[in-house]
Amino acid sequence: MYAGCFLGWAGNLFLWRALGSDPARLLPVLAAFVPAVQSVLFPASATLTARWGPAVTEALTVLPVAAVSAACVATYLDSINVAALIPPLSVPRAVADAAPGLTSWAVFRAFETASAAYLPALIGKTFLLTRVGLELALAGAYAVLAPSRLLLLAVPALMHAALLNTHVMHPAATAALDASLAADGFSLLARQESVTGYVSVLENTSAGYRVLRSDHSLLGGNWVRFETPTGIAEPIYAVFIMLEAVRLVRTVEPIDDAGASALVMWVFVYSVHFCCCIYTIPSSLLTNRQRPRDRNHANGAHHTRHQDDRR
Repeated sequence: MYAGCFLGWAGNLFLWRALGSDPARLLPVLAAFVPAVQSVLFPASATLTARWGPAVTEALTVLPVAAVSAACVATYLDSINVAALIPPLSVPRAVADAAPGLTSWAVFRAFETASAAYLPALIGKTFLLTRVGLELALAGAYAVLAPSRLLLLAVPALMHAALLNTHVMHPAATAALDASLAADGFSLLARQESVTGYVSVLENTSAGYRVLRSDHSLLGGNWVRFETPTGIAEPIYAVFIMLEAVRLVRTVEPIDDAGASALVMWVFVYSVHFCCCIYTIPSSLLTNRQRPRDRNHANGAHHTRHQDDRR
């Protein structure tokens, strides 16, 4: 974003001369094609990897829109004679010349700060508050500000968003996405835009497990095909079963709950820690209620480990 703003502001005259007309007429077309370009690039994530994927995606989507927008703002502000609007002796000429750029940057930062404060609480509530919805809304705003015949070039992008883009939150796109996942043995149970990204719940119909994803991150999952004595589904991560194995440790003198203490060290943070709590604590609590003797053994083992760590 910042690189695009800098390039557009510095090269506004070059862009105007290269195009031979007002670059603002390109803004609705560029913004309308952002969802389509993203839809084409997302399947190449495995090839681009986490290192180059975001850079390539933003270079082909955010950078052109930001550069042309900044160039248009710079051209319009350059046409304003700020020195004539300010009394001659009030401010130096250098400050008057820099006033348009400083003012536009201050306005940009103010809107960026305000959107970061208020927008996360609203993400995902309506279609316009999803990522694709906001991108299309930006294209519509540019179309109102700079109408021209070039808007006809944006029709294919709008048709792609309405019919082929599976990231658009409407029933037809969801059904198409579920059909494509069925070929790989998965079923889409639910999905939602959120402040943490694109959250989805998938179920592997062949292996019998259900997972929670946020964008490309796998947060956690449960086995849903296999029944357990407690009735609580087991997590798909074997490390959680290993953590519960401490309940099987036997101590010479069992320790009551009132005198037991433990040091629990988590290696996962944020959302992963939240999913650990969801997928492990209920089964542990229920198992401990049904097996009080093992619970004492676990408390004793935790207490012994805590004392060893303190030494």
